[in-house]
Amino acid sequence: MPVGIAIQIDAREARRKFARLGRELRPGVLTKLIGFDFLHWIDRNFTTEGTEARWKPLKASTIRRRREGPNPSRGVAILQDTGRVKDSFVRGKSGNVFASDDRQVTVGTQVPYGEFHEKGTSRMPRRRLLPSDRLAESIGIKTIRAAITSVARGR
Repeated sequence: MPVGIAIQIDAREARRKFARLGRELRPGVLTKLIGFDFLHWIDRNFTTEGTEARWKPLKASTIRRRREGPNPSRGVAILQDTGRVKDSFVRGKSGNVFASDDRQVTVGTQVPYGEFHEKGTSRMPRRRLLPSDRLAESIGIKTIRAAITSVARGR
């Protein structure tokens, strides 16, 4: 049958890119990348004193105790009296939990009182350390999209 106009596409390049996607974006690689982005978000959460929801300010008595205590130079940043909880969200530091496999990633802290800050108590306001489930899902999707785009563009 005669053709008046046509377009022909050579799919070899697309096939090479899809093969590269399959090699470079194995499930275990993606979960680890998502975990790194969670750690980055948590670090920013400490820096901004609440990214998703602002943390309740410290009481005046807490600020006074810190300034008059044995280490007055340590400042009055919320949840950073000693820096132990914040540091536990740095991969490889004491108390850090970072585990990933092909299906999931776990990011957390082994510092016992971290849970009290995350959930709050009758005497302590809730100051979330971790992203909400909804935000965590959004971070994961953005990470996957960025990884696909990066590999597809040859970076």
